[in-house]
Amino acid sequence: MLVDITCSIYPTEDTHLVSTAVKNLFPTADIEVDDNTIHTTLASRDDVEWLRSRIFELRIIDATRSRLQANVRGASTRLLLDKQAALFGRVRIVDDSEESPPLGCIEVSFRFNRFSGLEDFMRWFTPPTENGHVVD
Repeated sequence: MLVDITCSIYPTEDTHLVSTAVKNLFPTADIEVDDNTIHTTLASRDDVEWLRSRIFELRIIDATRSRLQANVRGASTRLLLDKQAALFGRVRIVDDSEESPPLGCIEVSFRFNRFSGLEDFMRWFTPPTENGHVVD
């Protein structure tokens, strides 16, 4: 698994604050800034554990799974997260088919060698639920 994270830095934004927003969601990320864009690549489930735990705590597993499924392309998918919410340590999934926040999003792309790797990840990251409870 490779997790590519990118986030644009607009001229009106402070680079440090945008970096903080990304680090709030991905504490293990080594942030690189290049041409007004933040980049980082993560390689393990441990690197996305904090985000996963917040998704469970907020009970937005179904919404997150829905966005991930809608964005599947081969053995990859993506998730857009609200940059402003992330600055305050909050997780808000952006429905990229319906909205476009004014300051953009943190784009999180999940890539796998095989589709089966994506399926395994989805079962772990956003497992099926019933009546708000994870179904084994």
